[in-house]
Parts: sequence; C-alpha cells; structure tokens
Amino acid sequence: MRFFSHFENPSYQEAHDFYSHQFGEYTGQQFRLEASPDYLLYGKAAAEPLARMLPNAKLIFILREPLSRLISSFYRRKTRDHPSLANIDIYSYIDSVFSGSETKVQQFTIDLRWIDYAERLREFLDCFPADNIAVRFFDHLSDDSSAFVMDLCCFLEIDPDYYLSYTFQVENRTRNVKSSSTHRVAYNANLRLEPFFNRYPAARGIARRLYSALNYSNASPVADIDIDMYNTHELYMDQKKTLKVLMTNTFPDIDMPSWLS
Repeated sequence: MRFFSHFENPSYQEAHDFYSHQFGEYTGQQFRLEASPDYLLYGKAAAEPLARMLPNAKLIFILREPLSRLISSFYRRKTRDHPSLANIDIYSYIDSVFSGSETKVQQFTIDLRWIDYAERLREFLDCFPADNIAVRFFDHLSDDSSAFVMDLCCFLEIDPDYYLSYTFQVENRTRNVKSSSTHRVAYNANLRLEPFFNRYPAARGIARRLYSALNYSNASPVADIDIDMYNTHELYMDQKKTLKVLMTNTFPDIDMPSWLS
C-alpha cells in the first residue's frame, strides 16, 4: 500500500479515514495486514506517523543478505530501463552504491540506505516497543517457508495450524523479460492498479499469469557474480557488525543467518 512511505501530514482524521478506506472490503475482520517494503527505507519518516495512527501495530521486517539484495535490485530495475543504470554493469553498480554518499547520485544513495538495516531498524525501535517488532531473515524463509510463517503466526498471536499443509509459491522473483519497454508499462500500470488488486487478489493472479506468458522468457537475467571481493569491504563489514550488535542486544532469541553470525 505504501501509505506511510508517502505520508504528507494530512489531519489525523483525514489520514485515518483514507487508510481505513483501503480495507473497506474487510470490515469486521480481526486483523488487517499490509505489505509495504518501502517502510524500512523511509525509517523515521514512516515510523512516526505509523506509530501515531497505529500505536499497537505489529511490524515484521524480513532482511536479505545485503549484496544479494543489491544484485536483485539491479536486475529488477535493469528490466525497466532505469536511467541510473544505463550503460553500467553489476560490479560498477555495487561500487557506486558503496560510494553513494560521495557520488551524490540519488538512486545510489537510496540503495545504500536500503541495506543499512541497523540504522533504519533503530528508527522504528524509537517509535515502537521491541515486542511489537519481529526481525527475520530471507535465508530462513527460503530454507523452510512453513516453519518461517508459523513462527510469524505465533508472533502475531494467530493460529499457525492453517499453514501446516499450505503450499507456498515464489512471488516477485527476478525474471528475464522479452521487452523492457513493455515491462516498464506493465510496472507502472500495476502501481496504479494496486488498490484494485489488493481488494481482488484473484484478479492480480490472472493478470500476472497473462503477463508472464506475454513477456517473460526462461533465460535467467542474473549472471554469475563473484561477490567475495565485497565481503571485506569496510562499509559492508561495518553494516553487518552494527546489525549483529543490534540483533544480539534487542532480539537475542532470533537465529541469525550465516552471513551475519
């Protein structure tokens, strides 16, 4: 929904009414859930209005190994002919992100904020109690989707048994496209239609299947990439160290993935 990512400080009542309207099809339900990955990027700017409007909200953050996230982001935007990635390869991109604060290129600075997990999480912890925040890792979701989701059900205090025999499907994977221009048009159309698709998920499924048949190819868009050279990068190591300290001190019972332990 991304409501709190673009919060322009309307009156409380206006904001509350607009946000509640997005769930108009689900009145009387015990829980309301939304998935907006942008919230972590915006940190304090999203956390503060969210806490004012929904002080008892429970937040789930799923963190991916930073280099893998950058690589995925690079190829995803590459398929949309993103101007900041014109005539640039993956290695130049990662180098540019790691020096984003010096290059002053807005997109690279934003991508650097994306992987500065500890700083963004602190801004949410300033607004919400730690008991209302679950920090988990993409690695564990990939390893055992059922156990991962059932763990989150316990955090949310909802019945996990529904997922004992649930079949999970991979969504939003990085795919190779036949036409970047078609993909860009479809991406923008999806953004405009997101409120409709949120209310009618079956329509989203139909649209995705049709688009997949029209513009996806079977070739992998991701080349074999040697990321070992970045594992000792000072900025990368500092970010991992800071995140590990935050997790150890604030969420000591959470298993950490190999890249962080």
